[in-house]
Amino acid sequence: MQCQNLKMTQDRLQELASSSVQLTEVLGWLRGSGLPDGVGPDPLVHADASDAIVDEFLSLAVREAGDATDARPHHVFLGLALSLPDCVVERGVGEEALEYCLASKNLSRDDVGFIFRNMSRPPGPHESLCAAHRRISGVAIRAGHARFYYEFLMDNINELVDECPADLADFMLDPRFPVDLNGLHCLILAIEHSGSFERYAQRWIDWILEGRFDSFGPGHVEPGALYNSLQERRDNPRFGAVRAAAHIHFVHLLQSPEKVDQAGHHLRGLLIERYAASDELVTAITRSGLRKDQLESDVLRLHLDALWQLSRDPSGSPDFEALRRVALKLPGGR
Repeated sequence: MQCQNLKMTQDRLQELASSSVQLTEVLGWLRGSGLPDGVGPDPLVHADASDAIVDEFLSLAVREAGDATDARPHHVFLGLALSLPDCVVERGVGEEALEYCLASKNLSRDDVGFIFRNMSRPPGPHESLCAAHRRISGVAIRAGHARFYYEFLMDNINELVDECPADLADFMLDPRFPVDLNGLHCLILAIEHSGSFERYAQRWIDWILEGRFDSFGPGHVEPGALYNSLQERRDNPRFGAVRAAAHIHFVHLLQSPEKVDQAGHHLRGLLIERYAASDELVTAITRSGLRKDQLESDVLRLHLDALWQLSRDPSGSPDFEALRRVALKLPGGR
């Protein structure tokens, strides 16, 4: 049955290709050594055949090229898969073929990453900015990171907040929005440029309360990035609520005996960044009534000594630098 299906696919591919000089040429490459380097997707994007024919051709071609019983090289299938994003963006064909490739076991994690990169390209000649945003945000969700989305946002943030603010908010406030360093930078751009910046500031606050800056690993961001981002925007009132929430959260960690490691993680980030708003943070700790001698961790107490020294002399006195070097040599918060 599998051989019969493969024969039917091959026959239908030949029939479809016969209607176009470009498709005939592409099929010959795919049944040989693959798309030549430098050819790119142009023969497919500009094939002299209807969109319906090109779309069906691509769906069948990826199946023939990816057939497990076929002895052709892996790069034949990969080369075709990498050409599909431009077909989708520029001509609006190949989406089903692309889905087949992404679900295939023939592609490595790096291969899929290259496809995501190609799918995150800037808008095509006939694609609106809002349509491009929907496409690239969809890639970010599937890829699980905001790297390419952030690059797109940097280039188009002013236009996006004007032309499609609802699409921007729907994605960036979605629970599936990737929590990583690039995702944080996206929120910052939205806060800086959007007229309705409060909802993006609240999303950043949500991350703080969810503990997204408290530990390492996927779904978390280093606390150093949190404090660096806040101190660079200390004079921007749009970030005031976020800074206050970060300080309150840090005090809560210090007050929680079961959160010693998380508190130590934050303190190391503060000292590494030489946090410029350390005076505000020390004030928040003092107002909470927490005393350093209440902490059971000698390491935390030493880290706090360095933070207190920094708050008294933000320029970084020799005393602070000496204390900071000692504190950062100690492992963790215990």
